[in-house]
This record gives sequence, structure tokens and C-alpha cells, in this order.
Amino acid sequence: MIYSRSMSTVNENDMQIGFTERISPGARAALFVFGLLPWLAPYELLFKPRWDAFGIALLFAIAVSLGAIAISLAFMGGAIFGLDQTLTFDLNTKTILHCYQNTVTSLRAKRYTFREICQIETYIHEWESRPNTYSLRILFSDGRKITVGGFSDQVEADQMRERLHNLTR
Repeated sequence: MIYSRSMSTVNENDMQIGFTERISPGARAALFVFGLLPWLAPYELLFKPRWDAFGIALLFAIAVSLGAIAISLAFMGGAIFGLDQTLTFDLNTKTILHCYQNTVTSLRAKRYTFREICQIETYIHEWESRPNTYSLRILFSDGRKITVGGFSDQVEADQMRERLHNLTR
């Protein structure tokens, strides 16, 4: 059974449960382009006017320009460094395979055994402008934390957490 939640897809069959999260190339391109737009502020406020003297207006223009650059870098960083990841629970081999990459790093994979799981918890993403969303956070014995899933309903997230907990014990 395959079902999707925004950027997260859950793929289930008798032998595997997989979570796949990808940022589409179109979304990456849009983020990058939106990241270029704030660069107009430093141009319009600092370079175009040709400032002759240092004053309070120049300080305000510098502050606005630095804020615009920070916003720009955040959007561009999201486009470049946003992770694509797959987490697969293999019930035959009793292992978990975590594969991840972004646009600047090659595909990397790490395999864990079910015994290396310390905890599976429901993680709440609290938003001010929309309802909360829920993910599963898996903590491993090596200290690594992997967060997957984009559940809109806490009951659904808790059911999946319990299911994974029962399958991995």
C-alpha cells in the first residue's frame, strides 16, 4: 500500500515499511529563484543611491540589506542543501536502511539493526499559522536521530509509531 502526505510517501507491504521524502526539482528551482529576489534590496538601497556620507539613513539601508541577504541565503540554502531521504524498515532482515542525499552530496546510506533502536517517538511540529503536524523520530544507539513522515493527524502518527515499535521488538 502506498500513500502520500505532502513531501512524504509511505510505502508498505508484507516485508517492508518505507518512508520517502523528496524535494522536487521544480520546488528546488522555485526556492532558489525566490532566494535571488531579496538581492534587489541591497542593490536598490546601497549601490544605486551612491552614498556620499555616513548617516542614520545609511545605517538603516545596511540593516535592511543584511536582513534581505539573510533571507536570500536561507531560501537558497534550502534549495541546495534540502535533504531527500528514504528510511526502510526491512522485516526479513530486521534492519533499517537510511539513504539520504542533497544536490551537493552523493547518495549516502547507513544500515541499522532493529536492536540499535533506542526509541521511536511522535514528534510534534507546532505552527502558528496552520494546524500542527506530526512526524516519527527514531533514536539510535549511536546517537543519531532520524525524523520521517508528515502526518496531519496525531492519532495516525501514534498508530504508525506503535506499529513500528511492535514490529521492531
